[in-house]
Amino acid sequence: MMSAMSTLRLGTAALVFAVLVVACSGTEDPGDPEAFCALLRDGIGLTAGGTDGLDALETAAPPDIRSTVRELANTVRSLDEIPDADLDELFSAAFDPDAVEARNGLRVYAVEQCGSTSVPVDQAVDGVADEADAEVQLASYIATNFGTTTWAGQLSIDAGFAFGRLDSLHAEFGDDPAAPDDALAACNALAVFLYEIESGSGEIRVTQGDMLLAGRSGPSAPCVRP
Repeated sequence: MMSAMSTLRLGTAALVFAVLVVACSGTEDPGDPEAFCALLRDGIGLTAGGTDGLDALETAAPPDIRSTVRELANTVRSLDEIPDADLDELFSAAFDPDAVEARNGLRVYAVEQCGSTSVPVDQAVDGVADEADAEVQLASYIATNFGTTTWAGQLSIDAGFAFGRLDSLHAEFGDDPAAPDDALAACNALAVFLYEIESGSGEIRVTQGDMLLAGRSGPSAPCVRP
């Protein structure tokens, strides 16, 4: 028959074992660096492409980049819930400084930790060489991203350069805008273009004839109606 002392010792040993199991189970999840890098090479999390692949990216993220991935994923999911018609909120959410910083952090990780030799960017805008190149890229950018809008086919866009850099954009409606918010929507779309190439002062004017319909004075200013 087991003595009370032996029973106590066994109970204590069992308790110590249980504590050790709990402690071991609390070890930080190492993630899956190889799978994480493969997802980054596929562009997951590096461009504004929606929520596809973000769950897998969060699961695979190593500890040193996990909080960045989580912050970006939460921002993208919130963005996905904003109605398409709410252009101001969409723009503010898409270019929230914390979200931009998180995405740039992922791009740095992709290069430094995953050995990526090329990192995708959001709108495939690589910078522009001169006015003609800017107008070609702008036409492609508008057609690809906003081709189904009511305003895309109504605009002619001139690019302004200063000190060898794209510095301003002037978009002109040939006819009355088809919808009340079209001028503001066009201004926001052009602001995204300027943001992507990190260009100059970023002044934007949207006009019809001599009438200013919308614009912004620089990169820190929102697009507004006069």
